[in-house]
Amino acid sequence: MYKGDGQFPTLNWRIHLVLFLILFGSSIGSFIYGWTLRSDGQNFSQYWVLALLLLWGSMISVQKSLNRKKDSDESN
Repeated sequence: MYKGDGQFPTLNWRIHLVLFLILFGSSIGSFIYGWTLRSDGQNFSQYWVLALLLLWGSMISVQKSLNRKKDSDESN
């Protein structure tokens, strides 16, 4: 469970996958909310930036999930 210098535990690949789903869903929701603000002529750019940051975080999470899954399959 601990890798490296032993300070922080590594998360299971399934937890990273759930985190990916949460962040990706939040990204889509933020983008849609920004789109509705844009349609109404209001300031929307901060919601699209939030959507991009959430999308970036979700891609990092799915990458870690796939790497940990591959590592766990190789060790078994």
